[in-house]
Order: sequence, then C-alpha cells, then structure tokens
Amino acid sequence: MHKEAFKMPFRHGALSVLFSATVFLGAFLLFSVQPMAAKEMLPQLGGSPSVWNVCMLTFQTLLLAGYAYAVFVQKSRKPMAALQILLLCGALFVLPSAGTSFALSPEHPSFDLISALIRRIGLPFFVLAGMSTLLQVWFAQTGAKDPYRLYSFSNAGSLAALALFPIFIEPNVPPETQRMLWSAGFEAYGVLVCLCLFAGGRLKSGENVSNGGAEKVSFSKAAFWTAASFVPCSLMLGVTTYITTDLSPSPLLWNVPLALYLLAFVLAFSKWGKSVLNLFLLLRPAAVIAFITMYVLSFLSHRMALPHLAVSFVMMQVCLGVLAQSRPKSGNLSVFYFCVALGGALGGVFNGLAAPLIFNTYAEYGLMFLAALLFAPAQTGEKRSAQDIWRDFAIPLGIFFLSFGLLAFAHMSGAFNERIAGIVVILMIGSLMSATARDPLRCALTGGVLILFGSYVYSGQNPYSVFHAKILQERNFFGVTSVRKEQSVKGLRTLLFHGTTLHGVQYAGAGAKDEPRLYYAPSSGVGNALSAAAKRGDKNIAVVGMGAATLSAYARKDQKWTYYEIDPLIVSLSAGRRPVFSYFKDHTPDAEIKIGDGRVLLAKENKKFDVIVLDAFSSDAVPSHLLTKEALETYVSRLSPKGMILFHASNRILDLPAVLSAGASALNLTGLQFVSKNPEDGSSVVWTALTPSKETAALLRSASPLWRPLPKVSGDLLWTDAYADIPAAMKKNRRLSARNRR
Repeated sequence: MHKEAFKMPFRHGALSVLFSATVFLGAFLLFSVQPMAAKEMLPQLGGSPSVWNVCMLTFQTLLLAGYAYAVFVQKSRKPMAALQILLLCGALFVLPSAGTSFALSPEHPSFDLISALIRRIGLPFFVLAGMSTLLQVWFAQTGAKDPYRLYSFSNAGSLAALALFPIFIEPNVPPETQRMLWSAGFEAYGVLVCLCLFAGGRLKSGENVSNGGAEKVSFSKAAFWTAASFVPCSLMLGVTTYITTDLSPSPLLWNVPLALYLLAFVLAFSKWGKSVLNLFLLLRPAAVIAFITMYVLSFLSHRMALPHLAVSFVMMQVCLGVLAQSRPKSGNLSVFYFCVALGGALGGVFNGLAAPLIFNTYAEYGLMFLAALLFAPAQTGEKRSAQDIWRDFAIPLGIFFLSFGLLAFAHMSGAFNERIAGIVVILMIGSLMSATARDPLRCALTGGVLILFGSYVYSGQNPYSVFHAKILQERNFFGVTSVRKEQSVKGLRTLLFHGTTLHGVQYAGAGAKDEPRLYYAPSSGVGNALSAAAKRGDKNIAVVGMGAATLSAYARKDQKWTYYEIDPLIVSLSAGRRPVFSYFKDHTPDAEIKIGDGRVLLAKENKKFDVIVLDAFSSDAVPSHLLTKEALETYVSRLSPKGMILFHASNRILDLPAVLSAGASALNLTGLQFVSKNPEDGSSVVWTALTPSKETAALLRSASPLWRPLPKVSGDLLWTDAYADIPAAMKKNRRLSARNRR
C-alpha cells in the first residue's frame, strides 16, 4: 500500500489508542466466550474432562480459519472494507444472546460437541479471530515501528478474560446476563473495527507495509513456526487433562493452564523476550527432574497440580521463546500468525481427537513435555560429532538397563518394595538428567526412556503398570478405564479402575462373587439404605453411574431397577454380551439401561422412583452439575413422596457432604450422613441421604445409628448451575482433614 493510501484525520497517538483498545476488546471477547460456551456444553456430556479438549480443538480450528482469512485479505488486490462490515453484520445475527439447548450423543460426543459449538459461536468467533490479525496488519500499514505491540495488547485482553471469568464473572453474573453482555461487547467491537477501518480512508490490501516488505517464507521456516506453537499448545491441553482427571472440570481449572500459556506468549514477545528465554533455559534441567519424578512415581495429580503447572509453564516458555526469537518482519506478520494458529489447531486435533484413539493412557502429556526438550538447543550452530550422537543413545539405554537391574535385584533378594525402589531410581535419574539436560536430544531420549520405564514397569499406585495383570485398558472421551485381575489374601479378584480410582471389585467363587464389596458393602451407607428400602417395599430404584453394577446384588425380584450410564464402555463391561463383572446379569438381567448423562435423562422421565442413587464420579473428579441446587430439584421431582436420594460422597479432595448439606437446607430436605470403613483397605466410605420425608429419615435412623444429621454449613457452599465454588469445598475438606489428624 502506498503511504498516502492511509491518511489519518487525527494524530498517530490517537490512532494507536484506537487500535490498541479494539484489539484488547476483541481478545477479551474471544477468550471469555470459550469458558462460557464450554461450561454450557459440559453437563450434556457428564462433566467429562475431555469436553474442554474438544472445545479447544474447535476454538483453535476457528482461530486458524480466521487467520487464514486474514492472509487472504492481506494478499488480495481488491478493496475489502465492505467484506469486513458484511461479516460483522452477519455475526450479529448469530450472537449467543440466548441459551440454546443441544442434544449431544454419548455415542459421538466429540463430533456432536464440535457441531454444537460451531452453530453456537462459530461465526462470531471466526470474525474475532480474523479481525485480530487484520487489525495488526492495518496498524503496520500506518507506519507503526513495532506492530507486534498490538500482540501484547491482544494477550493482555486474553489474560484479563481468563482471570476475570472464573474469579468475578462466573460467581457474580448469571449465564443469561453473561450472554447478553458478551453480545453487547461484540456490537461495541464492531463499531470500533469500523472506526479503525475508516480512520484514514478506504483500506486496500496486498501492498507492502511501510516498515519492511514481505519476503518469501521457506517451508522449513513455516514448519518450524508451526511445530514451535504445536508443542506448547498440546502440552497445555495435556496438563489440563492430567490435573482435571482428579479435580472437577470447571472454568477455573481450564483457565489457569490457558492463562499460563498466554502469559508465556506475553513474556516471549515482550522486549525482554531474549532475557526471559535465557532464564527459563537455566530452569529447564530442574523442571525436567521434577517432571520425571512426579510422572514416574505416579503422584496423585490433585496433590501435585501446582508443580505440574509450574514445570509445564517452564517448557511452554522455552518453546514460545524460541518461536518469538524467530518471528519475521511485519510484512510476513499474517503468515506467521497463520502458522502459529495452525500449530495450535494441530495441538487441539492431537489432544482432542487423535490421542484418545492412539493412547490408552494420558500419554500425550509426557510426550509433549519431551518434545519441548527438543527446542532451544544449548549449543546452537555447533556441529555434532559421531561420539556425541553415540552418547545420545548410549546414555538412555544405560539408564534403562541400570534401572531394570535394580528392580530385578530387589525382586531376587526378596526385599522388593516398589516405593523405595522407585525413590532410589529417581535419585539416580536426577543425577543423570542434570548431566544430560544441556543437550536437548539426549535429554529428550533419556526422559522418554524413563517415562516409559516408570509408566509401564514401575507400579507404585499406578493401575496401568505391567506388574498388574491387566485384562483390559481403554481410553475414550469419558476417560481411561482399566480392568485387571490379582490374587489377594481373600482370593482371586477382578478390579475396575477409572482414572486413578478403584471403582469396583468382584471376587471369584460361588459365594464370593455375589457379595458387594468396597464402597457398596452391606456395612456401608448404601447397603444399609437399600436393605431398609427393600424391607419397606420400595419398588422403583434408579442408579446414576453403573460402574461394575455392584449395587445389583441388593435387588429384589419385585423391584424395577433402571441404570443411567454415560460411558458405553462401562455398560459393555458390566452388562454386555460377555461382561467382565457378573453382578448385573446375575441379579438384574431385566433392568433398563439408559445411556447418557443421568441428570439430563432423569429430567425427561415421567415416572417416580423410591430410591435414586448417585455414584457417577470419574476418578475423584466431580461432575459439579450433578450436585447443584437445580440438579437436586430435578431428583426431588422424580421421587415418590417417601423417596430418598443416596449420594456416594467419598472424596479425597472435596467436602461433598458439606455441599449436599447446603443443598438440603436450600430445598428444605432432611440430610443424613453415614461414615463407615472400606472392608478392603480400611479407608473411609461416606454416603449421604437426602429426603423430603421425615418418615424416611426416621426409617434410616432406625436402620442404623451410623446415620447422623448432616452438619449445618454456610450458604456459600451451595452449588448452582451458574456457579459451583469448588475451591471453597476443597478448603473445607482440608480443614476437616487437618482436624481429623489432630
């Protein structure tokens, strides 16, 4: 473009403020709609952590489409102002100003979710993505010395949205108001874009910008930009999935890794970018050792969430620092952003679609951490000798055989202790990793061997180890399911794991196979309540969450049981043609099974139940939409006058009885709690009962003195569909745990 083609009626400083404000608002809208839309879809698919990955895939793909559009506009020789205005006007007709219900199928959750998101926010999101790049291109055409300055404002707007949504917007603004405010913000954004577009007259694209024309970008350079953005994006999604396996998926837990990812962008593209990169290169060896230690020892992700976020941030910062140092001049700005967006979209595709099909664990997290080690070589430009290359492979192989020999010796000596052996191995790993961490390839190969060794050889508390006799392990949209057999002191047993938590067990043998175990033993709250209900003559039983179908052992011939299960794999294991667990076929072969989210399906029922059992938690992650005030209202509406709702409230992280107590108070229900010991390992088992009937509450109290009233709690623990205060429930659980230890 000729310099005269963009004549400004006001000073360049004012124009800079206008462009900066527009970019900031666009980024704020772009990143606030992501948790807003994902949260809206979450209850349809059982609160699965995979919802966020698929949502991110959709967002990144729309972002890529927007950047591709920006490249097209920049290369075009025709005036494009009318097209920009037309797109803005078109997006106004599909703004998410009103709630829309979408039927999402558990059989095709990923594709149904993608389709729903595109229909819901596709066009506005596309417009925001495309305009964000075009605004920076137009700003460069004004003669701005550093068009990347707007990139900083874009990231600042993104970070502001990610911080404000879970902290201020979600707790205080109802969803309907959120949608209305977002739509109003988009309309204001359209006005600002028009002001930018016509600030100095009609814009034309395709001409050289004022500070450096476009040079041809080689394929290798574009591939590098794409890879350097793919790895940190995939790493961000991987750590999100890893920590939300045991924590409830929510905007807060989604936004923290995403905010760290964007913060890494901000630091990398700042004027201190080179110094930041050098600093994080120094931190990289410590991050590698910490990661290998946590990953190999299979520490519980909820307890190590912050360390996992910290080490992931280090590696994301290194990757993006390298990316920023290789950025082109402003003439290739749109191509650069397109490659960055392509890498992000590929990260979403890999984590959201490919990884669940390729891996049977959450292996993508460790894989991307290792891939990040390949960036930022410590000796850039130096040629590698044959000896260096030999060491790349010799050191990892040496560590592998040394580790394997250590464990073999422990077994042969009869003093094998998995935890102690693992710690010894990790100490050895730490020293060796510190010696190899300066060489990216050697470090990555070493780390890869160690992660494979730790995940598939060392058992610890990992249900995926080769030390366990696995008969099945599969991963799908709803998580990782593992079935294994083992010989215990009580006999041969089959165990069902989901995530990191044991969800069911069945012993072999004529008598033992019919006995309910674990959290469902006769001495448990649910065992006591179902026995009391059967004696009273209760007929209709609903169970949300099938698991191994252990509760079927309590069924009576005159009862009608209905199971609600969202994961088809679980249904096949418990009630398929060749089930692994026999509880269902032996005791409730005629029970009805409905596949889908239990709350959604119960809301559609036209019959009443005498007992509703809620046990639909994946690992320790809590689908918060199952415990909200609105959810409790749905359950109560499906209860008979003397009915009861039983909740499996055992949880290592959250004080679920306190949440249910707040819900009971809000709905004027009687709440009771039953705490017992797991006969398998002695851990605490907590069941909670809610009922609108004083008679039913008295029945339970008479059935066992262990049924005690729920403690009264403050109203801030009341979860609603608009907001579930998960941190408050975590804090209360920590206080209770500390008090119990004293």
